[in-house]
Amino acid sequence: MSTFVALNTSFAKTYPINAGHFSPCFGRYEQDRYDGVDMSIANPWFLNTLAAAEYLYTIIPYILNPTLTHANAFNLSHPFFEAYQVTDDMSTYQNVLGLETERQDIACKVARDADGRMEWIKKYRTEQLELSEQFSRITGEQIGAKRLTWSYEAFLNAADRRRKLGDWIETCYSTASS
Repeated sequence: MSTFVALNTSFAKTYPINAGHFSPCFGRYEQDRYDGVDMSIANPWFLNTLAAAEYLYTIIPYILNPTLTHANAFNLSHPFFEAYQVTDDMSTYQNVLGLETERQDIACKVARDADGRMEWIKKYRTEQLELSEQFSRITGEQIGAKRLTWSYEAFLNAADRRRKLGDWIETCYSTASS
């Protein structure tokens, strides 16, 4: 979770395309210089952005039910949860009250964050649903290796993690609008 926070913070400021977006697209690392063709200035990668979405979908069951893992692994006072506006009251009383409703709200925010990362892929895929290696840090134009197998695999992994959440994820959107 700490690594995710660091990557999220880093890439949010690294790529101009991320400006104003809550769910930034990810590249390989902040000082990367491989641009998909040569060495200049790097861009976001489809597979890394999708891996971020997959990670977020994967941790949702543990947010909803912290007893699935070590007692402190999903402590709401972890810096990861700051982005989802967890209040001091919630992190202070999480073990006493259980906070089922609050955890549901936080998990929904995490799900919407993951969906936001999937939106990058939807926005910058080609009309033929092709995914290359990278997309431009400024325009979103695809760059690098064409039809990169890893990008497709990353999409399938993230989509499968979302699918495993079942109808629960749709309740996030229905309760958010009511």
